[in-house]
Amino acid sequence: MKRSISKIKIKEASADILTLMLKEKDNRRKERIHVLYWLKSGQITTIGEAALRIGRNRSTVSQWLAKYESGGIEELQNMRKAPGKPSQITGAAFEALKDRVNSSKGFNSYIEIQLWLKTTFDLEVSYDTVFYVCSKKLKTSSKVPRPSNPNQDKEKVDDFKKT
Repeated sequence: MKRSISKIKIKEASADILTLMLKEKDNRRKERIHVLYWLKSGQITTIGEAALRIGRNRSTVSQWLAKYESGGIEELQNMRKAPGKPSQITGAAFEALKDRVNSSKGFNSYIEIQLWLKTTFDLEVSYDTVFYVCSKKLKTSSKVPRPSNPNQDKEKVDDFKKT
C-alpha cells in the first residue's frame, strides 16, 4: 500500500519525541521512535530514506507508521511477545515442590526431584525442566556441600581459617 510520508501528522512535539527516545531502553522501540523524530524534525522526506537510515525494510517502516496513525505512540511502542510453551509443573505440584524445597527435608539432587514428581504427581518431567523451575522460578538449587577429607588435621584447618 502506497503511503505518502507528507500526509502523516505527528501530534507530539519533536522535543517530547526526543526525550522519549532517549529514555527508551529497548532498542526495537527506540528505532521506531527515532523514525518519528526524523519525520517530525524534517530530516527525512521518504519512507525509503528512513528505512535506509534505520537499516530496516521499507515495508517494515511503513507498517510502523501505519501503527502510529491508527493508535498513536502507544500503539507504535506496543510489542507483541510470543507466549512460549506452558510449564509442565503447575498448580498443586508447583506449590508442593515449592514447600518441599523450602522445608528442612529438601532434596539432594534434581534427579531426586524428578523421581518425587513422578511418584507423587505422576509427572514425567525432563531434567532440564526441573532445573529451570528450581533455579529460575523458585530461586533455589540442590547443592550439597563437598565432603571433606576424613584424614585432615583439624588444628591446621582452624589455623588456616584464622589467617
